[in-house]
Amino acid sequence: MKAAPVAPVASTVAFAGTVTTGPVVSVTVTVKVLVPTLAWLSIAVHVTVVGPNANVAPLAGVQLTATLPSRRSVDDAVKVYGAQAQTAPGDGSPVLSGLIVSVLLAVGWALVVYLIDNPVGLIAWGAGGLIGLAVARFAPRPSASLGTLAAILTVGTVILAKVLIVAFALRPIVRNDVLRDREATAAMFMVDMVTHHSFSPELQAELDKQARAGSDTTLPDAASDLTHRMIVEARQRAAAATRAERARLVRVHTDSLLARMGFVAPFARLFGVLDLLWIGLGVSTAWQLARGRSG
Repeated sequence: MKAAPVAPVASTVAFAGTVTTGPVVSVTVTVKVLVPTLAWLSIAVHVTVVGPNANVAPLAGVQLTATLPSRRSVDDAVKVYGAQAQTAPGDGSPVLSGLIVSVLLAVGWALVVYLIDNPVGLIAWGAGGLIGLAVARFAPRPSASLGTLAAILTVGTVILAKVLIVAFALRPIVRNDVLRDREATAAMFMVDMVTHHSFSPELQAELDKQARAGSDTTLPDAASDLTHRMIVEARQRAAAATRAERARLVRVHTDSLLARMGFVAPFARLFGVLDLLWIGLGVSTAWQLARGRSG
């Protein structure tokens, strides 16, 4: 015999009866209903029904038996896999990115020169390569015009770097070069002694006498004996001076010398033959990398 499902959860109820014929007429019907419930722990309900006479029901009542393992519904963690949004190669401005890289390279170049006392013209080649890559990276598509842009930015980087070198790094370079060279340091001392008339009294008297006689007391026209004595005294004065005194005197006279030279002359001296070679390689590299596969 079949019954309709009980509650929202479908179930099947089967009635299995046993009729016993004997001295005492009795009918015992045992009904077992299994009600699976998925929302909580599944429970098997055992229902014993006794009738019609007053027989004592064996284990009358409702017996609850837990069914293992649990049939509790468990949701696995839901994992969603997907590619993260990435910046496309053309997602940006090639002009802006090239300018940023150009300025950073120029500042870094000047800083390197300041630290190592060497212009390092080879940096122009590497700067061109980095600028070309930056322009190509943020360009919407390969184009021949990008090569021109990268080449112009490379030249601008070199010019800006040289300007920074003259403005901030050249003076320390000249000072250190003079201090490392004993003869150059002695020459700075001799310039100071000529300017302040601070040679030994005897030598200074002869130099003053030459000046009153109308003779030029500068090194090219001075008598060989006076010139030799001036050099000897300058060397002795430089050797006897402390390191701080030498640094102060060299700084004063090199700064004065560079001030008289102005900006253009030192700037032009930074473009030697090798420098032009590295600049040409940098421009060519920037042009090729920025153009990409445009043809």
